Amino acid sequence: MCFVLVCGSFVGGVVLVALSFSVFHLFYIAPFFILAGTSFWSISNLENPIYLTNGELSERKEQEAE
Repeated sequence: MCFVLVCGSFVGGVVLVALSFSVFHLFYIAPFFILAGTSFWSISNLENPIYLTNGELSERKEQEAE
């Protein structure tokens, strides 16, 4: 009986630490994922995507101006 209690408390402690650690990591890492997701979304929704070079960008603006 004593062995079960010791094992149970040890496993419970490990689970508790693992849960709190994962929750901490979630709060620590989540802002980076949110930031990456929003920046990717805004880049994909731009009319002139960021991956265009400056020359292509100015050519496209000239074409739109005509």
